[in-house]
Amino acid sequence: MLAFCDLTIDVRRQGRWTEAVSRVSLAVPPGRVVGLVGESGCGKTLTALAALRLHDAQVRVRAGCVRVDGANVQEMDARALQRLRGGIVAMVFQEPMTALNPVFSVRAHLFEVLRRHRGLAKDAAEEEAQALLREVGIPDAERVLASYPDALSGGMRQRVLIAMALAGRPRYLIADEPTTALDVSVQRRIVDLLAQMQRAHGLGMLLITHDFGLVAELCDEVAVIYAGEIVERAPVEAIFDDPRHPYTQALLRCRPEASAAPAPIPGQAPEPGAWPSGCRFRDRCPYAESICTARPPWVELGDGRAVRCVREQA
Repeated sequence: MLAFCDLTIDVRRQGRWTEAVSRVSLAVPPGRVVGLVGESGCGKTLTALAALRLHDAQVRVRAGCVRVDGANVQEMDARALQRLRGGIVAMVFQEPMTALNPVFSVRAHLFEVLRRHRGLAKDAAEEEAQALLREVGIPDAERVLASYPDALSGGMRQRVLIAMALAGRPRYLIADEPTTALDVSVQRRIVDLLAQMQRAHGLGMLLITHDFGLVAELCDEVAVIYAGEIVERAPVEAIFDDPRHPYTQALLRCRPEASAAPAPIPGQAPEPGAWPSGCRFRDRCPYAESICTARPPWVELGDGRAVRCVREQA
């Protein structure tokens, strides 16, 4: 499986390293969809990028590791990383216009994956590229292959990214807020497409989002992250039926469909390096007590559920 094991990540700010992700453990089994949910800035994308070692020089994995089918990503050499990226784990990024190179055609993007990971010759790559575009719902594949990213709509570019992700026949897919940059009218089609592709190819998928509607439709399990650490993990039905962490409860109350007047969470998530002592949510939590100034335990509740909160201690 794709597993994040006690992963701690630092970011470099003003010449100093600051912890941004704290001991995150998360597993994505083959054929399952795991959601990683939280507000912007809570560490979702930083965590996911570690699976492909795509961090820049201002980010480092200080402790823990990511394992893919048992292999430690942090210990891979350049050749192993090339096989990993796209051939074993693929990623669909949030903003397709910045993920695609504007000076290369769609054909060039797909050919690179098909030739590197599957060794296809030109004619075979052309045939497979057209088949991939048709699979993701692009009927005029020949025209789109000859097009450049700026000639395509946002929804079409996202479909191209999904086709690229599938081209190397990966076992795992990371989808980083794949509908955020799209018009509402297009989001529905992309959600349906991701669900269809995940089932058709039997992919293990990590879905990064702040949209609980998307979680309800696609996910089998959910991990909720706040200020760089996982605060709750549960099967998707349990998250909606009986959320246990106050942060999860607050996120669910924010949904427009939750009530006639959605309740925003007071304050905002703290920046790395500015986390309060003890429970990192305590400054915004309606149940905070003096005991919350101590670090809360990670409590296993059974049936795949766990939560980081003093209210769950026996």
